Amino acid sequence: MSEPAILPDHSRVMRTLVDELMGGAEGVTAASVKTPTPGVTPLPAAQAYVWDGSASDTEGDFVVDVAFFAPTYAVASRLSRTFDQRFMGYPHRVSSDGRTVLLDRVTTNVIPNEVPFTDDDSVRRFQATYSVSFRRR
Repeated sequence: MSEPAILPDHSRVMRTLVDELMGGAEGVTAASVKTPTPGVTPLPAAQAYVWDGSASDTEGDFVVDVAFFAPTYAVASRLSRTFDQRFMGYPHRVSSDGRTVLLDRVTTNVIPNEVPFTDDDSVRRFQATYSVSFRRR
């Protein structure tokens, strides 16, 4: 019996997908797992953070928060809702670490909404939570 394909780095897969789907929209830089630092990190910025999941030898699922940070409500909201629209157009094939991962089902657990980030609202954050099913390739 052959071994199953190695489990993909889902955090990297999601950052790659955010970059592919958003294509630098409104100046979004490469997605990160880190939260941007106000006054230091260029805005707008994107964050993809995988925080739960399970897998068998052929398939699995994970939960990811995807957030967009911008200087205004309008830009952060638009980026988050645009990503949501594009992400829901699954399936997605994502190349990461020399492999291809098939994301074949996406469910929105928490719709894009504003989550307070700075006390003075100088940085606005819109975030959504998704459950994603994948197949190992």
